Amino acid sequence: MTYKIYAVGWLISFITISCTPNSKEIINVDGSSTVFPISKAIAKEYNKINPKTKINISDSKTSGGFKKFCADETDINNASRTINTEEAILAKTNNVNFVELPIAYDGITIVVNKKNTWANEMTTQDLSQIWNSESKILKWSDIRPNWPDRIIKLFGPSADSGTYNYFMKAINSSNPQASRNDYIKSENDQVLATNVAEEIDALGYLSYAHFNNNQNKLKAVALSHQNNLSVVPNMMSIGNGTYKPLTRTFYLYINTEKLKQKKNLRDFVNFFMEVAPGMVGQVGYMQLNDDQYKRNLIILEKYGL
Repeated sequence: MTYKIYAVGWLISFITISCTPNSKEIINVDGSSTVFPISKAIAKEYNKINPKTKINISDSKTSGGFKKFCADETDINNASRTINTEEAILAKTNNVNFVELPIAYDGITIVVNKKNTWANEMTTQDLSQIWNSESKILKWSDIRPNWPDRIIKLFGPSADSGTYNYFMKAINSSNPQASRNDYIKSENDQVLATNVAEEIDALGYLSYAHFNNNQNKLKAVALSHQNNLSVVPNMMSIGNGTYKPLTRTFYLYINTEKLKQKKNLRDFVNFFMEVAPGMVGQVGYMQLNDDQYKRNLIILEKYGL
């Protein structure tokens, strides 16, 4: 009887070990919630031809993702901004070497309710005056005298979001971290879109893809920068860079030691760059030109691709 118990125990252990994915078969991805849909869509396609590879994708936002990535806890960080000095130092301290690969363009979009008939265009100076930490703007009429004498209800991402970081730096370069706090925050762009759609006096900002998916209930505000003509965000203005200064690049940050060690990670990143030109647009963002993806593949050749 004792022998049988041990035999059963051994069999259970064997089955458990056999069914548990090897750490080299698991790819851990974290980071930006706005880049998340791109990685998620491409991972789904990759798993159709490589079902044994488990790809864990989380969306702790760009800053939260970098904390894990620079602590050597993940293989890839999705980022809606470039790594900052503090994060790079943390990576170096933990002997985390990485490569930065651009994957898509986005335009941070200023949105208002579809029934808003007055806020058709704004300047970057308007945005700075609205969102800076010492802002005195409370009503629409504080921006333009002929706009309604009603309170503006502001919506936006929290301070650990890459979208927040990029937006504040673009419109408030003298003090990019100083944002007012009396606005409704959400980590989820779709929640922001829904909130703006439900409130006629709402004003917010979010990724172009989430605006694009909600065009039936949101209106994008045209943006004028440095006294230039106002530009509406769309695939063309984002792709050719005329939607300034809120056009940004999305990145993958990849741990290069893990690239060398894990063949399935190399295969996944290679697959990512090959299918990105088609997949990025399907998700709602603007793809890079084909040569840029090819350059990414050339950069990756040194790591065994």
